[in-house]
Amino acid sequence: MGIDNTLVKGAYKSAKAGFEKGTLGGLDQFTETLRSKKLAKETEIKANEQELKKQRNEAGTKINQVMADLPANMRSLGPESLAKAQSEIEALRNQMFIAIDAKDSKAQAELNAQLNEIKSRHANDATNLTTLVESWEDDTVSTDAMTADELRHMENFATNPTRRIIYDENNVLKYEWDTEMLDKEGNVMLDENGDPKMHAVSKSLDEMQGMIITKQTENGNLMLDLGQEAKQSYADGKPMSDVDIKEKVSEIIPRDEREMRDWLYGNPAKTKGLDVNGYLWDLMGGDKNIWEGEGAGIADPMTFKKLGIDLSDPKYAKWDVPGSEPGIQPEEVPTEFKKMLIDKVMNVEDLETSHSIVTDIYSNLLKNNMMGIENKDYRGIEETAILGNKNDQDASAVVARKEKLVKLQALKDPTHAIHDEIGSMTPEELAVYIFGPGGKPSDSIYNNETGEEESIKTYIAKAKNKAANKRNDNFDVNAHGGEKIN
Repeated sequence: MGIDNTLVKGAYKSAKAGFEKGTLGGLDQFTETLRSKKLAKETEIKANEQELKKQRNEAGTKINQVMADLPANMRSLGPESLAKAQSEIEALRNQMFIAIDAKDSKAQAELNAQLNEIKSRHANDATNLTTLVESWEDDTVSTDAMTADELRHMENFATNPTRRIIYDENNVLKYEWDTEMLDKEGNVMLDENGDPKMHAVSKSLDEMQGMIITKQTENGNLMLDLGQEAKQSYADGKPMSDVDIKEKVSEIIPRDEREMRDWLYGNPAKTKGLDVNGYLWDLMGGDKNIWEGEGAGIADPMTFKKLGIDLSDPKYAKWDVPGSEPGIQPEEVPTEFKKMLIDKVMNVEDLETSHSIVTDIYSNLLKNNMMGIENKDYRGIEETAILGNKNDQDASAVVARKEKLVKLQALKDPTHAIHDEIGSMTPEELAVYIFGPGGKPSDSIYNNETGEEESIKTYIAKAKNKAANKRNDNFDVNAHGGEKIN
C-alpha cells in the first residue's frame, strides 16, 4: 500500500502551479498540498464516525422509549409459549399414564425429570425476557458501544409489527420478524420492481441478551475517584508518577472484549468531550490540540509502535516522498493504513492491544486534569454552545490560559515590550496584570515547555533586573547627554 495516488496527483499538480507562480518551492508546495488533502480526507472519516455515533444514540433512545411503553401483556411470554408448554406437558402426561400402568418406575423418574426441565426452561424464558426489557428501561445499556447490527436487531425486536415467537428443533424459544435484506455496505437491497427484498430473522433471548453491553458505571466511578486522588496528590506537592497512574488506570479498565467497547465508544468516566476514535486519528496525524510545547504537531511514533508498526522498517520506505524530511512523516502514511490500525483497536481485534491503548489515553487525560491542562473536547459546537450564545466557554478558557502563559514567559525576555508596560509595578500589581482580577504573586500556571508549575514569583526578580538592564543599555546619560540609543 503506497501513498494515496489520487492525492499525490492532485498535490503534484498544485505544487507545479505554485512553483511556477513563485509562491512556494515546488516540493514545499507538494508536501503542504498533500498534507491538506489527507487532512480533509481524514476529517471526513472522523465526521462519518461521529454521524454513526449519533445514529446509534438515536436508535438507543428509541428502543429505551419503546421498552418503557410496552404493555404488561407484552412483557411476558405470549400465547405461543403457553401453547408450546401445554403441548409438551400433555405429551408427557400420556407417557406417564403408560409408565404407571406398566409399573415402570425408571420411566416415571425420567418423565418427571423431563417435566422439571420443561418447567425450568419456560420459567427461564420468562425471566430472560423480563431481564432484557428491564435492562433498557433502567438505562444501563451502552448504545454507543453496541454495533449497528446489534441495535438493528434490538429495534426490530421492540418495534417490528411482524414479530412472532417460534421454537426451533431444540425447543429453544426465538423471536422472529421480517425485515429488509442489506448488502455488505448496509444498503437495502431491492427486487426487480424496486421494492425492498425481505427475509425472516430470528434471535433467541440469550442471543439478544448477549448483544447488550452494560455501561461501565462502577468502573467509571472508580476512574473519577482516581482523578480526584491524583489532583489531591498534586496539590499536596507529591504528584502521582506516570507509572503509578498507568498501573491504577490499567487495573480499572476491564480485560473483557465486550466491556472494553464501552471504554472505546462510550464514556464511563464522564470525560468531557472524549472521542477515542478521533483521539487516535489526532495522535497519528500529530494534532497540535492534543499536547503543546516540544513535539506538538508531530505524530507520536509510540502510537504506531504500540500497534505493532515500526515506521523505520524498509517495507514502509515507499511512502517517503522523495526530497522530504528523512523518515516517514505523518502526512505520508496512507489514510487507509491509519484507518485499518484504528479499526483494529476500536473493534477489539486484539484485547491486550486495545486495553493498552485505552489505558494510555485515559492515563494521559487523567495526568492533564491533575496538572490543570485542558484536554481536547471533540464535541461539535452544536453540542457545547448554548442556543443564541456564540461564545464557546471552553475555547475562551483555553485562550485565556495561553495568554497568561505568554505574559509569564515574556518576563524572561529583556527585549519584550511587556517590560515597558509593567514599569514600576509592585509584585501584587504585576500578578493582577498577568492573572487578572484577584491575581496573587503566589499564583501559578503549568508551563508546557518546562513541564513544571511556575509561579509569577519565579520571574518577578528577573523581570525587574532585566527591565532595569534594558533601560541602562538604552540610555547612556554620561556619554550621550541623556539621549536614547536606538
